[in-house]
Amino acid sequence: MTQTGGSMKRKKIQKKLKFEGKSLEFLHSDADITVLIASRGFGKSIVSSYLTAKKLTMGESGILMAPTYRDCVSILLRNVINILDQQGFVEGKHFVIDKQLLELYLLDEEGQVKSYCVFRSADNPDCARGVSDVNFFIMDEAAVCKKMAFDATVPVLRGGD
Repeated sequence: MTQTGGSMKRKKIQKKLKFEGKSLEFLHSDADITVLIASRGFGKSIVSSYLTAKKLTMGESGILMAPTYRDCVSILLRNVINILDQQGFVEGKHFVIDKQLLELYLLDEEGQVKSYCVFRSADNPDCARGVSDVNFFIMDEAAVCKKMAFDATVPVLRGGD
């Protein structure tokens, strides 16, 4: 694990996040598999990022996937970092990001890894290779992701209960 040389340039989420309706149901679901179907502009990526940040702060580790690497970094990773920032987490002190911008590690008070999230692109058939002991998997924009990526990633869900 290495830290990025400097803070990743990102646009801050300006509005206070408030969820209702379908997004709130998705966030509170206890089902093994939950699917959120919504139209453009609904905020699916924000909901996915918020749920990821929430799970990380609860000590859970997982995978957050998007159709492309660019989507992973420019949308999902940026959103997760912004949400952690809003909750008072500081990069370098409370969390670190690897140099390839593919993994985010949340740290405990002693600087040890508490939880982590790997950001993967569905356009790579080996996207889940090397990942294990994770207890959540969120696929953003699943309708345009390759099914092979879903099939390759679900078996790594071994962590937790």
